Amino acid sequence: MATNPADFSRTYLPLHRQELAARKMLDFLTRLSESVKLEEVRQQDLLLALRENRDALSSMPTIWPVVGFVSSSFGWRSGPFGGRGQFHKGLDITNRIGTPIIVPAQGLVTLSGRDGAYGFSVEINHGSGIVTKYGHMQRCAVQEGQWVKRGEIVGYVGMSGAHDGAASAL
Repeated sequence: MATNPADFSRTYLPLHRQELAARKMLDFLTRLSESVKLEEVRQQDLLLALRENRDALSSMPTIWPVVGFVSSSFGWRSGPFGGRGQFHKGLDITNRIGTPIIVPAQGLVTLSGRDGAYGFSVEINHGSGIVTKYGHMQRCAVQEGQWVKRGEIVGYVGMSGAHDGAASAL
């Protein structure tokens, strides 16, 4: 029986191509497996770093205390009473009176109550030199010495403090 050269090329070339495709797939899967192992090591390192820094991370204010519009930002501004330039040390966030204010990070309440021009205020020491203050509240929902966690209600939006006198003087 004679072998036709055309028959040989029909069977050899497809087998050769299949072998090349199989080798390429094996190389790809080997590289993919190595990448997966490296990524797993990176993920484990990241988890370890997160565990080691859990306290520091949970003490960083990373969420807004209340949703609303910033009616006065941090920095130099015209004074609300008398128009003289003054440095504003915070952000005024406008919302409906009575809206809950939540703490953006865990910490120790170091002030809760009336505080001069700030009216009803809460001050929280988050550690590492980070302190947040919430003023002009309708009322406070925490007490001095209390430990609070991110998301807990510390007070309610209000207009106490300097706003009291201004509102009645208009």
